[in-house]
Amino acid sequence: MVGLQFHLETNAASMAALATGCADEITVDPVKWPYVHSAQDMLARPERLAGLRGMLDRILDNMAALG
Repeated sequence: MVGLQFHLETNAASMAALATGCADEITVDPVKWPYVHSAQDMLARPERLAGLRGMLDRILDNMAALG
């Protein structure tokens, strides 16, 4: 089982849609939830998305190889 706190399929467009469409659900509280980023922080560095697709492909390939 793999548990992820983010979506590896995310791209710039889907992140922008999430930040806009779910802005009222994003609760930033550094004490209670130190790893929750504000919509502004999520959108500030789109270059972080570049490696996600490759990571997703590697994970799925490894899972498929397990049979």
